[in-house]
Amino acid sequence: MKRFLTLIIAGIVCANAAFPANSIEKGRRLRIVTYNVGAFGKTDESDIRTVAGMIEELGADAIALQETDSCTARSGRDTAQVELFCKEMDGSKDTAGWQPFFGKAMPFDGGAYGVGAAIAPHIRVIRTH
Repeated sequence: MKRFLTLIIAGIVCANAAFPANSIEKGRRLRIVTYNVGAFGKTDESDIRTVAGMIEELGADAIALQETDSCTARSGRDTAQVELFCKEMDGSKDTAGWQPFFGKAMPFDGGAYGVGAAIAPHIRVIRTH
């Protein structure tokens, strides 16, 4: 799990150093936020909306989300919570295009449990396998 987040964050930093014109304006700081959600929806259906609203106020470029579900019975079998989170972050026109990533830590409840990352639209993510 930690390796996944480290690789995502390192990739963002390296990609932005290599492609500054395509990602972050010169002189702007990269703001990375981390949040342990403890699995959205445990207490309230509005958890994702509430957390997205709080984080949006911080002006984050990348958000690491710990303890998220992907396609589990408790969160809905058809989607990953990080995807729902990105849709909430896309709520306004100027933030449309948040990119979701999920790293499975273990199988859980018919799906997976792990960490997620939400990357702002102005960040160019380069993935290699």
